Amino acid sequence: MNPDFSPPPDPADEPNLYAAPQAEVHDPGRNPMDPVSIREEHVLHEASIKSVGCLFLLGGGLSLLYVAGLLFAVVNSQQGQDDFLKVLLPITFVIGGVYLAVGFGMRSLSPGVKIPAVVLSGLSILSFPCGTMLGIYAIYLLLSHKGSVVFSDEYKDVIAATPHVKARTPWYAWVALLAILGLIGLAAFGSVISRPH
Repeated sequence: MNPDFSPPPDPADEPNLYAAPQAEVHDPGRNPMDPVSIREEHVLHEASIKSVGCLFLLGGGLSLLYVAGLLFAVVNSQQGQDDFLKVLLPITFVIGGVYLAVGFGMRSLSPGVKIPAVVLSGLSILSFPCGTMLGIYAIYLLLSHKGSVVFSDEYKDVIAATPHVKARTPWYAWVALLAILGLIGLAAFGSVISRPH
């Protein structure tokens, strides 16, 4: 055998000049575990959950106003209507109390409020069309991955560490809110004017 002969080099041993880099690439400017990064990623979801909590508070408050009206009706009713109102009164009071408790829990991002909030949101789906849209949206907010993060105990520490990070409401949301309030005002005004005297 020829001593100057060497086998050809193995292609696997040669570097591939066209291969993608194998180095680990990361953005040194943003740490994904940084509380500010976590809060900025979830602050809009947090604000949406708190907004739905406000709607629950509004529903609970209106239910309790309805209870006050029922109390007035019980005092001024005849005997046949009195029995029905006495049954409706505690049911409406309990429903209003549950809505208030869930609303306060959602505003404070209490983890124990997720299941009652999902149940109430599921029931609101039956109120077509507005309740259906709000119920589906509330269930999405509560059961999504971001919802799980927002309701976690670790996220409470993130909120405490980042009080300066706030959600900014877009201008079109304010326009939509004013339009809805205007429509509600017009409907109330129209019902008062069209009432026979």
